[in-house]
Parts: sequence; structure tokens; C-alpha cells
Amino acid sequence: MTVRVIKASQEMVPKRRSVPEICEAWYKQIREFESKINSKMSNEILREEYKKIEHYVHTLPCGCAEETKDENFGTATIVHPSLYELLNSFQPTVKMNPLDLKRYKKILHNIQAIKTLVSKSVNFDELKPYEIVKDLNKVARAFQQMATDPQPSLPDIFLWMIYDLKRVAYARFQPEDLLFNFCKGEKGLYNGHVRTVFLKTPRSTDKPLNASTNAKVQIYLWLGIEEYEPLIFKRLPAGFDMPSLPLSPLVKSIRYNGRAYYELRCHCYKARTLIAADETGLSDPYLSITVGNETQTTPVILESLCPQWHITLVFRNLIHVGTRETAEEIIGNVVVECYDYDENGDPDLIGRFYTTAKLDLFNINNPMPKSLFKWYAFKLGEKQAGELLAVFELVEVNPETREAETTFELEEIPITTDNYPPTRYITKIVKNEIYAIPLLLIPAFKTYQIEIMFWGLRECRTINLQPIQQAEVTIECAGARITRTIKNVQKNPNFESSPTEADKYTLRVNLPDDDNFWPHLSILCVQHRLFGMKEIIGNLVVTNLQKYLEKPTHLSTSSGQAIADAVNELSKRIPFNFNRVRKSVIDAYEAALTAQGDSLARTKLVEFDSNADRGRHDSDSQAPIIHADSLEQGKTEGDESGGKLDAEKHGLKESNSTAESSNDRTHENEPLTTLEKTKRNDMEKAAGWWHKYYASKANLKLIKRCAIDMDEGLPDSCDAYAEFFEDEAAFVSRKRWNLWNRAKKIFLHVGKAQKTLRTLAAERMARLENSEKSKSAFDENLDFIETERLKELTLLQTFDIIETELENVHDYEGFNDCLDSFPIYKGKGSSRSDEVTDEKRIYTKFKGKFRIQEIPMNRTNSIHRMSINPALLYPEMKPFLQSKNDSNMSTNQLMLQLDFNKNPITLKCRLYIIKALLYRGSDRSGKADPFIKIALNNETIIDDVNGKLQNTLEPTFGKSFEFDVQLPIRSLLGIQIWDWDMTSSNDIIAETKIDIENRWLSCHRATCGLAKRYDSAGYNTWRDTKKPAIILTELCRTTNINVPIYAENFRSVSVGNETFECDPACVEFITNTKSPTDTLHRKAHHESPEEYIRQNTALAALHAWRRKINPKCALVAEHIECRSLFNPEFPEIEQGKLEMWLDFFPMSRPPSSAMTDITPPKPTSYQLRVTIWNTTDVELNDENFLTGEKTSDIYVKAWIVGEAVDAQQTDIHYRSLTGEGNFNWRFVFDFNYLDIEEKVVFEAKDSVFQVGNTTKKIPPRIIIRVYDADFFSADDFLGECIFNLTHIPIGAQVSKKCKANILLNPKQKAINLFGNKRIAGWWPMIAPLKEGEIRDKTLLGGKLEAELSLVTAEEAEKNPVGKARAEPQPLEEPNRPKTSFLWFTSPWKTFRYIVWRNFKWAIILGIFLFIGVIFLLLAVWTLPGEIVSQVATKIFKNG
Repeated sequence: MTVRVIKASQEMVPKRRSVPEICEAWYKQIREFESKINSKMSNEILREEYKKIEHYVHTLPCGCAEETKDENFGTATIVHPSLYELLNSFQPTVKMNPLDLKRYKKILHNIQAIKTLVSKSVNFDELKPYEIVKDLNKVARAFQQMATDPQPSLPDIFLWMIYDLKRVAYARFQPEDLLFNFCKGEKGLYNGHVRTVFLKTPRSTDKPLNASTNAKVQIYLWLGIEEYEPLIFKRLPAGFDMPSLPLSPLVKSIRYNGRAYYELRCHCYKARTLIAADETGLSDPYLSITVGNETQTTPVILESLCPQWHITLVFRNLIHVGTRETAEEIIGNVVVECYDYDENGDPDLIGRFYTTAKLDLFNINNPMPKSLFKWYAFKLGEKQAGELLAVFELVEVNPETREAETTFELEEIPITTDNYPPTRYITKIVKNEIYAIPLLLIPAFKTYQIEIMFWGLRECRTINLQPIQQAEVTIECAGARITRTIKNVQKNPNFESSPTEADKYTLRVNLPDDDNFWPHLSILCVQHRLFGMKEIIGNLVVTNLQKYLEKPTHLSTSSGQAIADAVNELSKRIPFNFNRVRKSVIDAYEAALTAQGDSLARTKLVEFDSNADRGRHDSDSQAPIIHADSLEQGKTEGDESGGKLDAEKHGLKESNSTAESSNDRTHENEPLTTLEKTKRNDMEKAAGWWHKYYASKANLKLIKRCAIDMDEGLPDSCDAYAEFFEDEAAFVSRKRWNLWNRAKKIFLHVGKAQKTLRTLAAERMARLENSEKSKSAFDENLDFIETERLKELTLLQTFDIIETELENVHDYEGFNDCLDSFPIYKGKGSSRSDEVTDEKRIYTKFKGKFRIQEIPMNRTNSIHRMSINPALLYPEMKPFLQSKNDSNMSTNQLMLQLDFNKNPITLKCRLYIIKALLYRGSDRSGKADPFIKIALNNETIIDDVNGKLQNTLEPTFGKSFEFDVQLPIRSLLGIQIWDWDMTSSNDIIAETKIDIENRWLSCHRATCGLAKRYDSAGYNTWRDTKKPAIILTELCRTTNINVPIYAENFRSVSVGNETFECDPACVEFITNTKSPTDTLHRKAHHESPEEYIRQNTALAALHAWRRKINPKCALVAEHIECRSLFNPEFPEIEQGKLEMWLDFFPMSRPPSSAMTDITPPKPTSYQLRVTIWNTTDVELNDENFLTGEKTSDIYVKAWIVGEAVDAQQTDIHYRSLTGEGNFNWRFVFDFNYLDIEEKVVFEAKDSVFQVGNTTKKIPPRIIIRVYDADFFSADDFLGECIFNLTHIPIGAQVSKKCKANILLNPKQKAINLFGNKRIAGWWPMIAPLKEGEIRDKTLLGGKLEAELSLVTAEEAEKNPVGKARAEPQPLEEPNRPKTSFLWFTSPWKTFRYIVWRNFKWAIILGIFLFIGVIFLLLAVWTLPGEIVSQVATKIFKNG
């Protein structure tokens, strides 16, 4: 053994690395806690376990609480304090830089925060433990992040292999993994262990990275300070001569004196799902196994992705120095590589894995475990490349007999052409001996029969510019295979079939008892070329055979049925990533069918909910429902359900769980009042299809509002590595996951946890109410108006709006109940059926069906699925098929009776496209000009370029298309959205594809959805070519049930042992109608009342067919599906949503009525005339700098579309001293209104560079605001009044009675201006919210007297009015006070009404004082001269 000593200074060695060990120990405790939850331990035991975890977090031990004994150091008891105490007592040193100090303080802070979090009170109710586990896992991940040192104190350690003075391979080690310490918590994970290291190829700029292993090195590494040098050789295998200490660099090796011999056996059974390494889509795999310095290989199996070797490779004379206990880690290392053999080149690596053989795997004294085989995953980089089922056994060799001491004797397999036929194997690369796996090691088997229905090939692409003509399909499983051929794929894409061949295509295979060891099934497709040449089209590996294992069908109980309904309703709300949670849905559904008590249902519920929570952060897809219509304006969630749950919390009786499945109105089970019935009849008489559409949207929105999100996120108080705690905002939870809670509520109806759940719901509602207190009362009023509008719409008939593809609905099973589609991949890459790969590798699709049955098996009669009844399509075959049906023939055999190549089916398809939502635009403006193309099998049949819509990402098409589809030749319907370009070729935006054949053959009857009510006239007219009674009769015949028996009055029908009642509302409608003309909006005049009731009775039975008759045959209801759109260039990125539905009918019974008219309704032109008379009590916002008076320069502004688009304003009432303004001003607004959506429609440009306008829709609201005009600054906003034209509250008659509640009270009496046409009165102006101010609901910004008048465009043209006060019909000038003027434009008025009014006496007194002063000054000025003149006069007179 070679030794290399490298010494380092003590200062370089880090002192502590306890956090990773803490994480590992913490994860272990969390797993133990979770296992006890799964074991249904009591809450007391769970609390004790949680206390242990809490104690562990508070102490955070390093793992050492033991006595360490050593010859040189004696016995020392090492018990470190907790990590927090150690760090808290630690004093920073001079060598620590600022980064170290900050990290040190942050770790202290985070540990304290985590301790506080774990110490919180926990609730161990039935739904809480998994939440606790989730929180603990988050904290453990935070600890892992804290363990990462951003500035390590030691450099990494490199091991280089040098050849010809060049570094050809290396291995890299982290120094903390090799560090020695007496404390186990601080000791490196690999310190003092013999490790097998595989050297990597260094990355070079001129050479690609070599995936193969360059070398394998067994190495013993030890890192520590010189003080611990005597402990270097403590963990080395014993039996060597101890070198002298201290060690010097001159010591190169140590010498072992004894050795032992071992034998390593590799039992390689089979591999599965290997990646394709050849261009054909297959591989020629063989195994290369390396043990020590020896490599052995297996024979090459040609063209297989699931090879079965069934051999044992033996490595003999393995020399081990050391004890027996260290043999596994030193000589038991195995490298298994799988290669693809190439005749003319180097083999390609498929994948590799490393493992360790187990010593004493088979002990004579101990019973052998059930199975020793294990699946080992091949890896190619980070990618999984397949799996190998194998056992690796290390056997000690007797030194005397030199034979292995094992229970099993090996039998060599000679390499001959009989054992390994050259057509399937290549053995020339095998240079070693090959043995058979001992029989006792092979798992126990059972015999199964795989029935295969070969149906056909679809979507065949060209290969080398040549179409596929003759093709054969080979299906292989567990070494058994079967092949069938299609002579001409282009003309006859189905396999030929006949009644005599229907039972021939079966595989009888032996499969292990443990289905974990089941092999995969491979489908290989090969085409025949000229001159006998064959070319592989592609292949597929079907990974989940358990899916096709036949299981008995159980009729569910009432509680189980409620769960099934909830799961099915949930699947309609899951967006296109439904497959991420589909397994959880199926588990919960199966639990509902098989549960014998409440406990299993509750357990499955917790698992159901837990899986949903874990998958929540992956749900990044766009919003699933199109929100461009009027029903997506609501902001509040859960408004309707809070009171109900709160009432239930206080003791209201439990409601039936089935009532919570909201298929229609949210208050469906509540009887309608007389007023509601009258209103419904009036609405139905004037309703069209779009009314039904928006009623369905309203129903869906009310369902979402009633759903309650009870998920609780991690408290925000813990700030330790907050990026690890997912953001579980209430809005996102309500938006995407509210229906999980509906399923939870129905689950808990079967147990005692209902009361607990309602308590949690009430608590959640209280929190939601507190969080929504910041919403203004005005917004709450608008939300209430919107909710009332939605409830009114639900009085009409509705259909299901499925927010995903129809195939994703749980009950419909993807319409794969009769046929499955298997994509066939060609080229390099994965060909697994459970992985999504590049669609460009799909060259065709195989259609067929598998059914796996265990033999022998006690067969029981059950209801068989119905696909199609050939007798209904071909009456001439009815006598022949009748005998077959009597023998209870399976569905697949019935399908094979007809040769669809010779007797193709022609269907009349009606495609209805309503609207789309595109996530990105193709034009520079960010918009698109979308139009529709329809294709069948990639051949365009309809190009609606003339129906393009300009500059929109939310096109409302309202298009219906009718075309013929011939099965099986053209069965794939492609709906494409293209972008029209003026100067270049049109670009495809996205597309969606529908398999019409699968829908047609499915037992779920996807031809035409069943309406919720049968009507023969009106907006809800029955679309199907068969009436409900005929459909019910045919269903009974196809499922071998007696013909339905109706009551004398046709109000009930008996099907088998079940009785179904007609909808009481339909009976009441017929019986209470006074005149026959009153029923014409629902019933055709030629249809009798009894026939109308009979059809609705049959429809009730059809809707309950899955629940009462056949659980596996849910009939498709009338619906609209929101399909995801994808671009072929980016197949994994969703590009948008498309709302549509598809009807199709056989040409033997074509539709006689016209297509449903879904043309978008056109808006109506209106003119709104708003006359502003007066204002009062307007806030006085200005202050006169001379007089100090409060004034406002009032004017009123109003708009409908936008302030910058159609805003109008009055003149200014200057210097209002009392808040009163007089205007007599008329606003005139012309707009287009879409009544059915209650939206104002207008066109505008979103960009200067945009060509054409974009159509936009906004709510019908007029915004009226009062401003204070300022000349040198922006005008001040004083108050506003927002009127919804469909719900204008009645104003006060006088200003004194005008209160804020007129607008803020949602129950205030209101009118619809489109019906009443005119309203006048006083309305409050709500003051704006100022910064730092708490809004008071009674705070007013003023009062407005106005008159609103609404007329159509035709009426406005006949009776025109002028804007402002202009002609025609001019308004009088307002009688404003004389003080109303602009001061700097009227100086005389300013002096008269401002200066003189306020300073009149001061001015008069000033004038008198001024005159007095003038006289005084004149007197003073003239008095000396006068005195002098008088004196001079007297002097001169006397003189």
C-alpha cells in the first residue's frame, strides 16, 4: 500500500462543521415522526415525538456524548455544549474578516428564529401533522443552506492521474469531508475510510468531454493536525506493519502480511427502458462490468430496449488485505456500464452505475428474504438512461479448498448458436465464462395473459421523403413477442380483422409476484421496403403494465359516490398540468370505492391533500380560464360562503354532501320564489345561446367564490432563510386550488372530522375578513352588484365549462377506455411512455388496447363497457351481432367484428369555436391578427383567413364549421390559430389536436353532450339527433339491461333496479302553464306535454347513469372545453387557451336541424345625456391671501371610456364661498353597448406603430368628478361619483337628505338605466383618500344634482341635443352669485366684491384721513407764508 504524507499548519484546519450532521440527524427524526403519522399513532404519541424534535432543536447536539479511549491520549469524556451556546460563547478573532463576522451573526440570529418557530404551539388535528412535517422539512433545508460556507478556510484537494507528463484524469475532494476530530459531529464523512474513487476526464477546449471512466482508485484519506498523527492508521484494515512516528515524506508505503481470497458474483437478470442509442430508435445493448482490475462483458442483444440476459458473471481470486468486515468497501466495489454495440465503430455508452456487493448475502442459517433482486438505475450524466435488475454477491473463498463458500452452485452456459442464436445475439465480444442464475434466486412467478387488440397506425410521417406503405408492429414482453402487418398504411390504416382472429393475439408470460420487478412492454414498428428490405420506424417502451391489469368493478356507496363526484368536479378545474396530480386523484377515488370504514377515506384524504401541497409550487402555467369577458371583474373571493360556514359552526344541521356538487346554480337545492320563476321565464323568452354561455360563466364564478381555501402558510415571523419558505398567498391559493378544499369537505362528510373542518373554515374566513378590511366600501358595493348580477344570470340553463381538455376529466379517462394511442419514437433519446420527449421524434402512433389477466382466475360477471353498437350503424348486421351480445362478448371483440378498412365510418362534424386567449403576440405591436384553420390529418380543409380579427390577443371568434370525417382514414382533427400578415407569409401561433376516433369509440358517448334539461325549442334546444328516451333505450341494450319502464304519467322511469324521477321544475312548468303559447319558448308546438316530461325523465336517468348503473360509463354532459394551445416549434410551452366544443353524428343518422348560431352579438349604439345642475357642500380647498376666506373654483368632469379619451367638463364656478356650484351644463356621450355582456365596446390603438385599432370592452360606468381649478398648479380632486349604468342608486330629492350611504350601501334601491332611460336627483361625491388619512365611510367631498338620460342612436338622431348650453334644446345660463369671477381678468369686480365688501369702512376712513392729512399739510405749508404776509401788511400800513 502506497502512503503519501502532506502536512499543513494547524491554523488552516477548520474547527467545526456540525451543521451538516445536524441536518442529517434532523431529517432522520422527521422521517420517524412522519412514519408514526402514517401508522395512525395517537395524538399523545405524536406530541411526545414532536417534543423530542423540539428538544433536539433547542440543544442542537454535535453527536458526541461518548468516551473516547486511545493508547496515547487515554480516556476522555467529550460532551460539547449545544451549537447555539458554543457560537454564543465564541469570541471573534482578529483573523475573521467582515464576511465571517456577518455570517457568524446571521447564523446566531437564524438559529434563534428557528428555535422560536419550533417552540410554537401545534395542533394535531387530522389535517395538521402533515403541515408540521412540511414546516420541519423547510427548516431542515434552511440548516443545509447555513452549512454552506461562502469562504472556505481550506482549499480543495485534487488527485491527478498523469500519463506522459500530461494530466489525463482527476478527482476532487472537499477538505471538510476528510477532517478528523474526536467528536463524531465534527468528523469528516469520509475521514478514515477506504474509498473507491473514479477519476474524471478534465474539460478541454479542443476535445469533447469523454463520458467513459478513465481510472478507478481505491484510496484512504485522512486530514488532521499533527497532534492527532498517531490516529492516522487507526481505521486502516488490520494486518500491516506500523511505520515509525512521526511520519516523514520519505515514507512511501506500508506492508501487509496476510491476505484473503474472495469471489464476486453478478447476477444480471434483465434491463428495461434503456435509451435509444441508434438512429433507428433502438439499441444493441451489452453490459461491461468491472471489479478490481478485471472487466467482463455479456452477450450483445440486438435491437432491444428491454433486454433479458439471465446470466451470472463471476470474478474470482479477489485478494483482500485486512479484516473480513472491511472486505465490502475495499474489494466489493462494482462498476456496471451498458454500451450500445456498433459493428463498424466504437461502442456508445448508454449509462453506468456504481454499487457495492454484499457479503454473506445468502446465509444457510437465516431464511432467505422474499426477493434479493433490486433495480439499479443507469445514469448518463444527470439523465436516467434505464434500469438493471440484478444482485451483487461477495463470497469468501475457503483458503484450503480454494472454493467459494456459498449455498448455490453455478451452472455454466456454453456459448453456442443454440443458446444464443446469431439473429438475436452477438457473442464474439464475450471472452469470459457465463453462468445461469441459480433458480432459488429467481423471484416467484405467476402466469399472466396479455390480450392485445391491434387496431391500426395513425399520423404516419414520411421517412426519407417516402411515405410509409407496408408496416409491421411487434409487441414484446418478458421474452414473448407477437407481430402483425398492415399491407397498405395509406389506404387501409387499420389491421385486418375477422371474427376468427379476434382471440388469437395473446401473450402468455410469467411475471414476478412483486409487480416492482415486472418488465416493460416494448412496441416496435418496422416498414417493408422494396426487395425485401426493412427499415425501423420507431419503438416505444410501455412502463406501467399495472395500468392494464384487469381489476374487479365495485359499485360505490353513497359516501364513496360523493367523493367520486368531488374528484370528477375537481378534474374539470385543473389546468393542463393535470397529470402532475392525477395519481393523487386516482388514489383518492379508489379509496372511495374500496373503503370499508371512515379511517381509510381520511387517510387517503390526507395523502390527497399532502400531494397537492407538494405539487403546488410547480403550477406555473397560465391562468386556465379565459378572463376577457364580463364575468372576470370580481375581486372578492369567498363572499358567499363565509356566512354559511359560520352558521354551520354554530350548530346548523349537516347538509347532504351531494348538494355541494355545484353543477348548476350555487343555490340549486333552494326552491325558487315566485318572483324568480317569473323572472326566469321572462329571461328565457328573450335568451339566446350567448345568454346561456354567460350564465354558465356566472355559475362557474359563483362556484369559485364559494370555495374556501383553508391552507395555511408558514408564519412570516420566522425570517431564517425566507427564500426556502414558499409563498402561499391567499389569492393564488383561491385562484388555483380552491376545489381541493371542496373535495376535502366531501371526504370528511363520511367521518367525524366534519366539525373540525368547519371550525377551521370559520377561522379562515375570519382571517380573510380581516385582510379585506382595507377594501373601500365603494369597491365592496361594486362587488355586491356584480354578485347579484351573476346570481340573476344563473336562473338560466347552463352547461359545464371545463377549464382543461375534455380528455383530462377524471370520469372520461381520456377516452382511452376502448383504444389507447402509443407514440412511436425514432432516433436517439428516451422512448419511455411515462416521459415527455420531443414530438419531432414521433413518426407514427400505434392504436390498440392491452388487457392483462392472471391465470387461473375466477371470472365474475360485470357490466362491460359500451363503445359503439355496430347494429345501430349497420342494420344489416343486427341478427349476427345479436347472437354475439347474448354471449356477453367483450367490447374489443365487438369492435373487431367490423373491418373498418372495408367499411369506413363517415361522421358529420360540427365544430364550434367561441373565443381564444393568446399569451403572446406575433406582431411588433405585441398583438396578433388571428384567424382559424381546420385540418384533418395535417391536411387543411378550412382556411378562414377572411374571418381574421385584427390587433387582439383575446379574439372572440363565434365561428361554427361543418365538415365530414371518415374513420379510420382521417381521424385527427387539428384546430390551428394563425396570425395574418400583410407583407409576409402568415405564421402559425398555436394549435390543438383532437382524436375523433377515440371519442367516437368511447363508452362515454362524446358525440354530443347531454344538456341539463331537455327543450325542443328556444335557446336550450336539444342538439343531439337522438332524443333522451332513445339514448336510454340503446344504452340499456348495449349493457344487457332490460328496456326502461316508464310510469303512467311518465314522471319516473325504472332501469334495472333503479328508479329515476323527472325534474320537478319541468313537471311544474308543464302543469302550471295556463296557455299552450306560454310553453313555446321551451317546447315545440307539435310536441305533447307527456312527451316533454318523458324525455326529461329519461334525461334524469342518463345524468345518473354513472352513479346508479355503471360506474365506469360516465356520459359526457353538455360542455365547453378550454383546450391548451401549443406551437409545434415549442411543444412544451403553452401558448394560450381555446374555448370550443365538438359535436359529431354518423351519416346513418345525420343532424336535421341547423347548426347552433354562436355569432357574437353586435353592440347597440347609445347616447348618454348627463345634465349637471348644481353642486353643494363641496370642500373649500383654497384660501384668499387677502381676506383669509375659504373658497373653491368648482368645475365638474365626467367620462365613460377614459379621462384622456372622451372626458368632458363644465365651465368653472369661481369663488364658491359655500361649496355651492351652479352649472346648467350638459354632457353628451356616444358609446356602443353590448347588452349580453353588459360592456361598453370601443376601439383604440395601444401603440403608435399599430396598424388598425384594437377592440376593447369595459364596464358600463360613468365617472363624475368635482375639481378645484388652479391656474398655476394642478387642479385639486375633491370628490367623485361612479355610476354603473345597469345599477344606478336612486338619488335624494333634496340635498339635505343626500347621504354617503346612497352609493356605499349595496342594498340601496337602484334602477337599470337601459330599462328606465331617465333618472334625476342628488348624489353624494365620495372624497378621495389623502395620504396618512383613515377613510371614514361618511366622509363626503360634496353633493351633486344631476339628471341622466339614455337614448338609442336612432332616438338621438330624431331628438338631438347640444353639448354644454348650446343648441338644439339649449340650457339657461346658471344664476350664479355676483362674486363668481376670475380675479385677474375682472379688476373692477375684484375691487367691488372682494376689497370694497370686506374693507369698505376702512377705505372710507382712510379717505377722510387722507383728506385731513392733505389739509393739514396744506395748512402747515401755507401758514408761515400767510403769517409773514399778514405781518408785512401791518408793518407797511403803519409805515
